[in-house]
Amino acid sequence: RQRLALMPGTDITVLGTAIHACIALSFVDVSQPITHDEADRLLRTHGLEGRIVVDALLAQIKAFHHWVTTRWPQHTPYPEIPVQAIWQNGQIMNGRIDLLLDTPDGWVLIDHKSNPQGSSTWEGLAQKYAGQLDAYAKAVKKATGRPVVERWLFLPVSGNCIKV
Repeated sequence: RQRLALMPGTDITVLGTAIHACIALSFVDVSQPITHDEADRLLRTHGLEGRIVVDALLAQIKAFHHWVTTRWPQHTPYPEIPVQAIWQNGQIMNGRIDLLLDTPDGWVLIDHKSNPQGSSTWEGLAQKYAGQLDAYAKAVKKATGRPVVERWLFLPVSGNCIKV
């Protein structure tokens, strides 16, 4: 995986939403890879035409699929899974798991963050989002009775995965 080149002034929040949509589509039916036209349409829909090279994004998604398949050869992917839990204090947690993998050992949570910063910030990112992933993990275990065995951040713009 490599860092994705972005045009100056690209809205990272909007880009993140578009990249999430492309990744989710790529995992809906892994036997049907996301096409150039589909990714291009999703980027244009978000006003990102010309802000990122479509083929570079597709290469990043393909590399991510390879990493997932290599690391967890036996898995079933579930993209964009809504999650809700009510904690003992009465607080309601609502969220959406970007990618949940069902593996023989348990669940793997992967959250996508389109943070363009370099590797010097990755440890801080992992710490920043650890609570979110922990909450999701507790909700998944509560709902399924199966443990979450790993938590990861996928950084599609930076081209890396970080274990949390």
